[in-house]
Amino acid sequence: MTLTDWIALVSVIFTAVAALAAAGALIYAGVERRMDMKEDFVLWSIERLRQKDLREYRAMIFGLSDKEVQDLAQVARTHKVDPRLDQVRKVCLSFDEIGYFVYKVGIVSFRDILDMYSQTVKIRNKVSPIILAWREIEGPTSFMYFEMLARQKKFEVSPEFADPIALYDITA
Repeated sequence: MTLTDWIALVSVIFTAVAALAAAGALIYAGVERRMDMKEDFVLWSIERLRQKDLREYRAMIFGLSDKEVQDLAQVARTHKVDPRLDQVRKVCLSFDEIGYFVYKVGIVSFRDILDMYSQTVKIRNKVSPIILAWREIEGPTSFMYFEMLARQKKFEVSPEFADPIALYDITA
């Protein structure tokens, strides 16, 4: 082998080592970013549930009697206005958002937010007639991620989305 061949061989080896090091750095950065996202999400979800209005709404929900919950479910079915329904919806949506990130996005596993589980179940059990009323109106996937979060399992029902092309009128 000539000197030129040796230089070419060493260059190829150094290039391969540099490529492996770059790939390793990218993988490490991805893993590190995922860990940061997990921590950020857990902190966000805790802060979300600590918001003053949501805490007041959860207290209101716990103060509802079974009769009041049934009455609110009937109000929801008849599309009447009741400010308590808006408050219940905001609480359910906050848990639904958290469930979305757990089950759809997969940023965190259920174990990462296990301390929220008991509250999720209590709220879900309390307002389940209202959620069922909303499902009759809005469809079977309403508050699906909230339900999955409360049950710790995925549903067989999955949301169906219209083809985005249907949103545009291309006939003109």
